[in-house]
Amino acid sequence: MQDIIQLLPDHISNQIAASEVIQQPASAIKEMVENAIDAKATKIVIILKDAGRTLIQVNDNGIGMSRTDARMCFEKHATSKIRHFDDLFRLSTNGFRGEALASIAAIAHIELKTKRAIDEVGTSIVIADSKVISQEPVSMQEGTQILMKNLFYNVPARRNFLKTDQVEMKTNLAEFSKLAIVNPSIDFTLFHNNVELYRLLPSNQQQRIIEVLGKKTQGTLVPIMEESDIIKVSGYVCKPMAAHSRTRSQQYIFVNRRYVKNPYIQSAIFGAYREMIAVGDYPYYVVFIDIDPKLIDINVHPAKTEVKFEDEQLVYGFVQAAVRRSLTQFNLAPSLDFNTDRHFNDLDAVANPGAIRKQNILIENSSLVPNGRTGLSFTRQNEQNWQTIFAQSLQSESQTGELQGMQTTPVEMFTNEEVSQAIVCSGKPIQILSKYILVPSNIGLLVLDQRRAHERILYDELIKLSLKSSIPSQRLLFPIAVEFSIQDSFIVEELLNDLNHLGFDISPMGNQAFAIQGIPSDLSTGGERELLIDLVENFKNNFKAKQSKKETILISICKVSSIKKNQVLNESEIQFIADNIFHRENYYTTPSNKPIFYSINYQDIERHFN
Repeated sequence: MQDIIQLLPDHISNQIAASEVIQQPASAIKEMVENAIDAKATKIVIILKDAGRTLIQVNDNGIGMSRTDARMCFEKHATSKIRHFDDLFRLSTNGFRGEALASIAAIAHIELKTKRAIDEVGTSIVIADSKVISQEPVSMQEGTQILMKNLFYNVPARRNFLKTDQVEMKTNLAEFSKLAIVNPSIDFTLFHNNVELYRLLPSNQQQRIIEVLGKKTQGTLVPIMEESDIIKVSGYVCKPMAAHSRTRSQQYIFVNRRYVKNPYIQSAIFGAYREMIAVGDYPYYVVFIDIDPKLIDINVHPAKTEVKFEDEQLVYGFVQAAVRRSLTQFNLAPSLDFNTDRHFNDLDAVANPGAIRKQNILIENSSLVPNGRTGLSFTRQNEQNWQTIFAQSLQSESQTGELQGMQTTPVEMFTNEEVSQAIVCSGKPIQILSKYILVPSNIGLLVLDQRRAHERILYDELIKLSLKSSIPSQRLLFPIAVEFSIQDSFIVEELLNDLNHLGFDISPMGNQAFAIQGIPSDLSTGGERELLIDLVENFKNNFKAKQSKKETILISICKVSSIKKNQVLNESEIQFIADNIFHRENYYTTPSNKPIFYSINYQDIERHFN
C-alpha cells in the first residue's frame, strides 16, 4: 500500500495561509500601509480600482529596500522586525510575522519598485503565484511602490465571496480611518477609481480626528491624559451631550499605536459615562493606551486586532478613572474627589507602580436599545404624577425584563386564527412611565413595551406591501438634502435600490450628498433627514449574515420609525397599539426577536395581596 501523507506544495500552502491574513481588500491595504509606516514614510498615497479587487497601489517615501531585501521580503516568515522569540514581547512596529507580503504574493499579481537613498538605481520585481517573474533595475525616487492586481485571481471561490464595491469600500475606508487617525504626522491621500476621496495633510491629533470623523465632532471633543510608571492613557472622548445612538461605529481604541478590539476597555469607557447619557446612546472616542510591551500579548490573532493584558483589572480601572476625571475637569460630569476615589487610588499603577496583580475582572453586559424616531404623528404630553408611584416597582423590569414581586409567565403561543379568541381585552388600556401599556385581558394583565409593539406592527405592514409590489411612496413638498461621510455614502449607494423599492425616493446629488424626495406612505412625514441617517447607522450596526439585506433594511426602518420608549401617548394611540398587536402572526416578539410583553396571572396578583 502506498504512503498517503505528503507535503503540500509551497504555492498551495501559501494560498491556505493567505486566507487567514488577507481576507478582503481591506486586509491587504492594512498590511501594505503598515509596512510603509514601519519604513518611516512621511507621505503615503493609496490608489484603488474597483474597491481594491482590480488594483491596490501604495506609494511611500520611506527608506526603501536593497536589491536582496526586495526579493527576500516575499518569502514566508521573512521579517526585519524580530530576531528572537523574546522580541515578540518588545514589539514597537506594526508588522512582525513576515506573513503579509508572502500571503499577498500567493493570491495576486505583484509589482514592486523600491530604492534606498544610498543606491543609484532602484529595484523592480514582478511576482505571480509566489514566483519571481522578473527582477531588474529601475530609475525612481527614494521609497517604495507596491501594486497588487487581481486579488484572488487564482482562488475563484474566495473572489466570489467578495461583496459589492460599495460594501468593500466601506470596509476599506474603515481600515483607512484607523491608520490615518493613529498617524497624524503622515500625509495621506486616497484615490478610488481616479477620484480623490481623502487628502489629509500632517496635523495634530485633534485636527486629524476631526478630519476623519467629520466636522460635526468639532467642539465636542474632550482631551484625556493620565500617566503612571506602567500605563499612559491619552486621546479624546466626546461630551456626554454629543453621544448618540448613531456613533457606535466611531469608537477607536489603540494599544501601543495599534488598533484593537477589546470589550473590557469599551466597557470601562462606557462606564465612565454612566448616568450622563441616555439609554441607547453611545459615546464616540479615540483612546490611546501606551503600556510596556512585556505586559501585553498582541500575537493572538492573525489580524493583530486582539490583545491580552497581563492585568486587565489594572487597565480597566485606569482607563475608566482617566475618562471620568477628564469629564469632571471639564464640568461635564458630577464632581469626583480623586483623592478619595477608591477606584483610582486602589490601582496598582497609582498606589504601587511596581506591582502587577493577576486577577480576573467581571464585566456585566447590559442590553441597550437604540433611540428611535417617531413613526406615528404622536404628540408629547407631560407625564402624570401618579405614574411615579410605579417607578420603583418597575425599575428592575426596564433593565432585566422582570417585574419585581410578581411571578411573570410568558403568554401561550397561538396561531393567527386562534389569537383573537385567546386574548380578549377586558378593560381600557393605560400607559405608565411613558414606556409601557397595561392591557387587562381574559388571560391576565398584559404589560406591553409600546416601542417594541409598534415595531412589530410597522414591520408586518411593510412586509405585506413589499411582497405584493413596490411600496407606494408619498412625495415631499420640498426635497431634503442629506450629506454623509465618505464611508456612509458608500452604504447609502449600496442600499439605494432596496430603499427605493420599499417606498423611498432617494437620489444621489454628488459629493456624498443625497436628496430625499419621498418616503413610504405608511410612515409619517417630518424628520426625514434623521430617519435616513439613523437608518444607515442602524443598518451598519445590526446587519447579520443570516438576514437578507432587504430584511435588515425593513428592521432598521421599523426601529427608527417606531414610537419612542419615553413618549407620552394619547388615548386613541394607546388603543391603536393594544388593538393591533394581538392580530399579528408573531405578536410576542419584535423582528429582532425581543419580547414584546409579559402576562401577569390574576391568581398571582390575588396571592400577592393574600
